[in-house]
Amino acid sequence: MGSVDKRIDLDAIQFSLSGIHAMLASMMQAPEWKLSDEEASQIAKSYGRVARHFDMTMHTKSIDIGNFVVILTIIYGSRIGSTMARASARRSERRAGMQPGVPVQPPDHSPGVSTPSKRAVAPAGLQPLVRPRTEADNALLNEAITPMFN
Repeated sequence: MGSVDKRIDLDAIQFSLSGIHAMLASMMQAPEWKLSDEEASQIAKSYGRVARHFDMTMHTKSIDIGNFVVILTIIYGSRIGSTMARASARRSERRAGMQPGVPVQPPDHSPGVSTPSKRAVAPAGLQPLVRPRTEADNALLNEAITPMFN
């Protein structure tokens, strides 16, 4: 079982505070959340003074594991966040260069129907997924419109 330290390791608390606030500042893109060393030190010292008045014990094992998790999160979390942001930017760039595809049917050459001078084209070499018309499609498309309200 881990040793119990009646004294509070203020350096460990300061380290945790600095790390947690660095993560918050990075995740929220809000640099004002990052603590200076002086601020983290003052909070840790104040905590130590308050803790003297209570029967508080801290396992050094718990403190060490907590600080290990904080440092891993700082180091790898920032890298994961940067990688995700870069991937998101690439996706946005790709989307900005493309228009949403619309299925294009060949114009109907029935008498009295004007044929457009230009046909719609899918962007950036993409071809829309279009199946050939069937007799059933033609029957539906040529069906007279029934008014909904008389």
